[in-house]
Amino acid sequence: MVSVNDKGILNNYLARIFFYGFKNEYSYSFIEYQTTNSEMISSLEKNDNRFLYRKNFVELIEDIYGEEQIKQEDAISTNSMTEWLAEAYLRLFYKYNKCFEYLFLYVPLEVMVNLFDIYHEMDWNQLYSYFEFKVKEKSLLNTLILKNKISKTKLSVLSGISLSTINYYCLNDKNIYEAKYQNIYSLATALDVNPLVFASQINNFLDSNDYSFDRNDALYRNLLGLNIVSYYSEKIFSRKYKYSTNQNRFISDEGFLKVLWTNPNIPIGEDSSKRNNEIVTLLETYDRTKSIKNDNNKTVMVIFEYNQNSNSVTEYKGLLAKYNFESIYIINSHYLLCIKKSSWITYLPSEVYNKIVNETKTQLLNNK
Repeated sequence: MVSVNDKGILNNYLARIFFYGFKNEYSYSFIEYQTTNSEMISSLEKNDNRFLYRKNFVELIEDIYGEEQIKQEDAISTNSMTEWLAEAYLRLFYKYNKCFEYLFLYVPLEVMVNLFDIYHEMDWNQLYSYFEFKVKEKSLLNTLILKNKISKTKLSVLSGISLSTINYYCLNDKNIYEAKYQNIYSLATALDVNPLVFASQINNFLDSNDYSFDRNDALYRNLLGLNIVSYYSEKIFSRKYKYSTNQNRFISDEGFLKVLWTNPNIPIGEDSSKRNNEIVTLLETYDRTKSIKNDNNKTVMVIFEYNQNSNSVTEYKGLLAKYNFESIYIINSHYLLCIKKSSWITYLPSEVYNKIVNETKTQLLNNK
């Protein structure tokens, strides 16, 4: 799955694809076609990020433009305009969950280049409004018919779909989104487009990987912490914790579970075997307000670590005795650390994380 950590790489890749095409005077339509039919975009539309780690910039440019022995300096060059173009298309891609061929249909590369002078210093909402206006201006099938300079009658013949059905699909996008797959496939073949163009949404949801569904929603953060820990600990799962809004923590017959988090505004660092002092400060502050060290109940602390990827449990062992904790769980973008009598650390796969995030969001919606 594509992670928020991949966004910078994706932006760089796409900016360099555009720059190389412009520098070598390829037509806008050629750049669009080569880009949309590339392994990179095809993988991206399947929410698969493995291509990012299989090829470097040079190999990627060579594949997209069908060239060999491209110099590295030519493959890595970019400028402010192509960087803006890349970010603009990626923002539309993830905001509207539409394939790149759909994006190029409503905002062709040549048009986006012309929009650079107008929009590059404005809020991105201006671009979103422009895109939404273009989408509403004409239905999807009418737009494709116009682009392909084909009549509805001829499209009916080529696709084997009755003219009345073609007219029905042209009325609005809802009709085409609800069409039978066989008809979608026939239209895509007749118009020589990706069938994903006719999808109301593609499955390209971004794995935020920063636990930020809503940082201001205490219930979400607490549920996510509990659910991640419960996934790995049968004991925690079996306790059937219930959330107390007044106390802002989970309560069971055996004790409490409290979720805290380090500063989410500090960029996360590299893996570290050193103790994260912000975690120590968090516990000291919480102890002053709740006197947790004097609590005779079994207390479990869950801490989201935004500003470091701790990879050593030994650095936190002393905190157990100091605060009389049963256990401490530290969750970061790479690992889950469990600090207790028999401590352990495990890698936190993105597939597991995303599964738990989706379940937590469902819980949150059910609690609204």
